[in-house]
Amino acid sequence: MTDPIVITGLGLVTPLGHEPGEVLTRLRRGETAACPPARFDPTGFACPRYAPVTTLEAEPLLGDVKTLRLMNHDAIFAAVAARLALRDANLTPGRDYPPEMIALYGATGLAGIALPEVAPLIQHSAGEDGTFDPLRFGRHALHRVRPTLSFKILSNMPICFISIFEHLQGPNAVYNPWEGQGAQAILAGWEALREGRADAALVGGCDVKAHELAFISLQQQGVFESWTTVGTGIVPGEGAAFLVLEREARARARGARPYARLAAGALGTVHLPPVWAAPPAARASDHRSGATAAAFPPRSEPHGATKTSSLATPERCPAARSGRENEPGEEGGAGAAIARRLGGLVQAALADSVHPPGALMSSADGDPRFQHWEEEALILAGPGAAPALSSAAIRLAPKPGLGNLFAAATPVQLAIGALVVREGAGPALVTSFGFGSQQAVFRLDPALAAARAPTTRATAAATAPPPGTDVAAASTARPAPRAARSGEAEPAADGTATAVHHPVAHQDSPQAEPLLFHQPTGSARSTAPTGSSPIARRRVVVTGLGLVGPLGNDLPTFWANLAAGRSGTGPLTLFDASGLLVSIGAEVKDFPVEQVRQWFPAAAQDRDRKVLLGLAAAREALQQAGLAGPDARSRLARAALHVGVSLEVFFLEDVTPLARHGPADGDLGRRLLSGPAGRSPWQTPLDRLAEVIGETYGVGGPRVTNCSACAAGAMVIGEACLALRAGRADLALAGAADSMLNPLGLGGFSLLRALSMNHERPAAACRPFDAARDGTVLGEGAAFLVLETLDHARARGASILAEVLGYGASLDAFRVSDPDPTGRGAVLCMRAALADAGLSSAGIDVVNAHGTGTPKNDITETLALKEVLGPHAYRIPVHAVKSMTGHLIAASGAVEAVVAVQTLRHGLVPPTINLEIPDPECDLDYVPGQARRVQARTVLSNSFAFGGQNATLIFGAAPKGDSP
Repeated sequence: MTDPIVITGLGLVTPLGHEPGEVLTRLRRGETAACPPARFDPTGFACPRYAPVTTLEAEPLLGDVKTLRLMNHDAIFAAVAARLALRDANLTPGRDYPPEMIALYGATGLAGIALPEVAPLIQHSAGEDGTFDPLRFGRHALHRVRPTLSFKILSNMPICFISIFEHLQGPNAVYNPWEGQGAQAILAGWEALREGRADAALVGGCDVKAHELAFISLQQQGVFESWTTVGTGIVPGEGAAFLVLEREARARARGARPYARLAAGALGTVHLPPVWAAPPAARASDHRSGATAAAFPPRSEPHGATKTSSLATPERCPAARSGRENEPGEEGGAGAAIARRLGGLVQAALADSVHPPGALMSSADGDPRFQHWEEEALILAGPGAAPALSSAAIRLAPKPGLGNLFAAATPVQLAIGALVVREGAGPALVTSFGFGSQQAVFRLDPALAAARAPTTRATAAATAPPPGTDVAAASTARPAPRAARSGEAEPAADGTATAVHHPVAHQDSPQAEPLLFHQPTGSARSTAPTGSSPIARRRVVVTGLGLVGPLGNDLPTFWANLAAGRSGTGPLTLFDASGLLVSIGAEVKDFPVEQVRQWFPAAAQDRDRKVLLGLAAAREALQQAGLAGPDARSRLARAALHVGVSLEVFFLEDVTPLARHGPADGDLGRRLLSGPAGRSPWQTPLDRLAEVIGETYGVGGPRVTNCSACAAGAMVIGEACLALRAGRADLALAGAADSMLNPLGLGGFSLLRALSMNHERPAAACRPFDAARDGTVLGEGAAFLVLETLDHARARGASILAEVLGYGASLDAFRVSDPDPTGRGAVLCMRAALADAGLSSAGIDVVNAHGTGTPKNDITETLALKEVLGPHAYRIPVHAVKSMTGHLIAASGAVEAVVAVQTLRHGLVPPTINLEIPDPECDLDYVPGQARRVQARTVLSNSFAFGGQNATLIFGAAPKGDSP
């Protein structure tokens, strides 16, 4: 699609208010919400402040009191921000666009649950000596919390609640946990519009860091180090921000008034190290007083536009001026490399800009390192970024005023930037730099005739410029537009230009170039594939498979046992589950933990089983694809990494020894943080697996962490496929890992009464489509696929195993605990996948069903299959892998994708075991008991998540002449 993408609606929930114009005004006045924590005793924490949301009444706006009781604060913030954004855009799903054509992409953060809600689990799980007692956990602690606690700890819940409140049913995904994943949510919505998969997109993020458990996690991960070192640093906040994106012509046709065009975005992997080392400016400061020359903005100046620049100049940054490495001590000289790579992102975002940026939305958040890197990056980016450094530019740093909202930080900065652009500041540069390895830069351009558009309520309070600043003068005093460089398009009549990719300077080989997203104009030629474009899209193939699961620790063993119909479920041995309602599961047996740690030294201290399982599966996939050796690093440096996970793991054994003092007595933070040095954090960040894989193998492209619950494993494969088709990468590693076989995971699901309690026959407990089924069985496992474009695979001589033909995603917008009984969400995603693959229902040869063994899901999926495939549904095999593996939650979709490829390679459909008495309402051919030989060219694989997220993949046999 060539129609420009514009921002038409803003929705904010922040510590400085919820009206975008009011928030901008308060930021310009230099106001800050940062204050000493009142919700908990900050003793023991390096950071002495937080930024809480104190005034929000969600019930009058959302109305559904019953649903609100199920929601955590991050979900409430998200739902409110989403509704405000839709209202601001005057967009009503079903009236302006079909619900299935409105995409929903969001980012969520870690540790969203507050201590009082988990305190009973801590207090009543401790034995007499204070150690964690799993029997007490099951018999006493678990029953002291509400079953709805499970709804609050899953990272995908905020997005699911938005879909329920707003009846959204379109493409979707949930990302986690840092600023870079908030940028990914924006870019995912942008591409859904560009590629014709959606007509509008609601994109944004939410996070809750203003509570004790979040502070513990952040301090253990090194986020607060600068407070100890130089007396200033990040202030955690909470809130949410969502934006409405539309194509400009369609938006104006329905009467919308765009804020700005989303003109360009650059996403790259630039790892900002957690070990703190002061940049030169910070080292020159007075550490005793806590003052620092690198603090941004200066305490004597407001956060808004100023006449005196606080940004670095070449004279103040000798490392930037000369190009040499930073002084010894700054990450061992790595600081200059970081600045160069960030500068490459800035340069990429400005590569096709006709007019220079008149505003900068800075990522500076109090940590001097981030300001230092950003300042040098702007200088290194060259003349295109120079206007953002000038005294005429409007500069805003929202984080010091609002606190760092992490997963919501990028959407907030874009929202503030959009307001400034519509005021007449010209293009705005928005940086998204922060913790985690994913960094991004955006450019916002004025929408057509934006200056003539009436001011809406969102900007009514923000139209006055800050004291001492002449916005009109600033906009006219900027340097003249630079001449187009060789290869660039000349400006169009409306002031836009054709997007042209330029090689980015200062990149350290073999570091990948930034992933570049350009805004095409009416005169541009878009090379991205679209649903209606006649341009042939790039074909995507599978060249590597890796799998660890309840039936085997490698793919050959797993496949042999699956084909033989062996059950992987049985009594749990990983911990004593006898105190729980459910004590059976599908464990990975004899998993070589220590060997995996030897393969991956970076994971030597990791305790989260999903991380270790995922590492083993990723290694096998890369080995099969011939990409695990040192000679493959140059290829992987330009590869994308898409990883699916679901639940944060809390190690209760770390905190129960403190229970004798009372976990809510205001002293938990100090006592937990004073533990032995070198101990791994009590909570595993959800991007941990992606980071270890990426750093071990040198995966330099985007690292996306998807936490869309049971749909995550399928979604990461689908999204990686979309990126390859569109030319955003040539090679990708995509997969997922999960393990719910821990007290919190198993206990939470047992409270929901979703699990089988067939302890007498544990091997037969998971019974998809059987009349006697009574719930699913939780399991653990991991699977990864190496995906490549067909041309790339052929060029390097790779063995091609299968082809990815289609991908579809949807939301069913029904209830958080139950699927829509009509199967609406499943129908939508299967039809989207068929359309994407260009297939009719008759083109499907085998269905790999979601098949959980729960009473409602199996009937719903059967109804959906019959609606989508019609009479053909009765003529093809429909099998359920979970009858043998149990439900692997986030990993299920990836494991079943590998099974789909194996079905095509071997011409064999695995059986559905334990199907003894067919349910009359489940009347398809489920391949009961024994595997079946088939001549299949296509397999459709379904994954439907708790909370209503759905994904469907369609695989095809390897193109002729490419089979191994």
